[in-house]
Amino acid sequence: MNNEEGLFISWVKHHGRSQDLALALGMLPVFIEGGAGPLPIRYAIQSIKTIRMVLEKRPPVMAIMLPPLPLLIVVKLFFRGRLIVDLHSGVFLDPKWKWALIPTLRLIGRKAIAIVTNSALQSVCQTHDVKAIVLHDLISSPTGSSIKTRDRTFPSFILTPLSYANDEPVDEILGAAALDPSLNWVLTGKAPEVVKMKATDNVTFSGYVTDSGYADLLQDCAIVVALTDRPHTMQRGGYEAMIYGKPLVTSEFPELQRFFGDAAMYVPTTATGILGGVRAATTSAEETSKLMRQLQVKHVADQKESVASLIRWVKELSEVHRP
Repeated sequence: MNNEEGLFISWVKHHGRSQDLALALGMLPVFIEGGAGPLPIRYAIQSIKTIRMVLEKRPPVMAIMLPPLPLLIVVKLFFRGRLIVDLHSGVFLDPKWKWALIPTLRLIGRKAIAIVTNSALQSVCQTHDVKAIVLHDLISSPTGSSIKTRDRTFPSFILTPLSYANDEPVDEILGAAALDPSLNWVLTGKAPEVVKMKATDNVTFSGYVTDSGYADLLQDCAIVVALTDRPHTMQRGGYEAMIYGKPLVTSEFPELQRFFGDAAMYVPTTATGILGGVRAATTSAEETSKLMRQLQVKHVADQKESVASLIRWVKELSEVHRP
């Protein structure tokens, strides 16, 4: 199936998981922004852009990333084919969206297929008659400038990928940095000014970086810190640490522990807990990097079956709904 036969729509500037899944499924990844205005206006702009694209392309099958819920409503109103719905944990647990969980699952219905990142969320879907498969972020090998050898004239640093979402313990991360000025931290994403004002001198805010620039940060960092306060939530930064064979400090939730096993340090999201995990990861860096690379091989093999199953499902739907 070529890219023109399917669309994978996400209402964000860019999302690595959406892009990787779209390309694996032979679909065109589409990222739709709504500008910088009030949220209702942004949703209205994104809705109009989505409707125009759906009516113009008339794809036989589509995939969408949720949240937000309005994207699902728009697609259900204007798209008559079958859906793949990538349900992030925010649909189930973010206070902004979890109040609408049951209506969301009912709207998805029995004819669509949902993608989730763990069995707990899969069980919730199945309880409400939504077919769901578990598929983690796709694990691959580093590419592009990230595999080049470059001169390193800067000190070792801890990379903390952030979107400044409500499940990220940003204050606690800044607190951990303040406890040990000898450690250098790089926080990605567009940080609010109030966050920057709280940071100590050993914290650098990268701002928005290109894909290649982010790959360079991943290659050059000493440790990846990827944390969440939200249960049943996997970490994109954790997957990326695996891809680059980096020591990982992450939250002590069962799903994360089952996935990363002995290849990560698990911490409470307190300043002292985070700092303790960073120090432990530093001490065992060589061993945990080796474990990460071994785990990468295992998960690449495991994901092939799930991806192949999805591809077959997409191809079948494309044939059924071909104009």
